[in-house]
Amino acid sequence: METLCPLCNGLINAEERCPNCGYVMEDYGAIETFYDPYRPYVEFTIENHYVRPNTCTHLLACPRCGWDKRVYINKKTI
Repeated sequence: METLCPLCNGLINAEERCPNCGYVMEDYGAIETFYDPYRPYVEFTIENHYVRPNTCTHLLACPRCGWDKRVYINKKTI
């Protein structure tokens, strides 16, 4: 079986308001792609320092004030 991120695959939407200004935050994608474009394709092991198995970390940011945060999305088994 394979796991996938429902946010990356458009199955859910990130609908969160900025705690700083109240504007709707935008999903800027999986944080792994900011550090290494091939990171999402690497298997989970202790050696590659993935800290949360079966999750996908996304960056949400406010386009109005620039406040951002990371959210952890549980991957789903298909």
